[in-house]
Amino acid sequence: MKCKCKVCKEKWNYSSSISPMLIDSIYEKVLNYYKLNNTRNTFICYKCMEKALGRKLKESDLVEVKYPFNDEFRYWYPFCKR
Repeated sequence: MKCKCKVCKEKWNYSSSISPMLIDSIYEKVLNYYKLNNTRNTFICYKCMEKALGRKLKESDLVEVKYPFNDEFRYWYPFCKR
């Protein structure tokens, strides 16, 4: 299954490693940057998230509770490989 980023329109193989679940305050910053509404179907890739924030994602940006959505992202994203 392919997902398309709402911002860059790039198509990705569906994977939670591409779009992690962020804490509300960070996610709202991303949505506001792109002037998007918060809907369940708003898929934003991590690259566009980083562009909106003006920096790389940090561990503290992700929801603390271990969601399956973030497990794969934590596995491969650089901040987890320290």
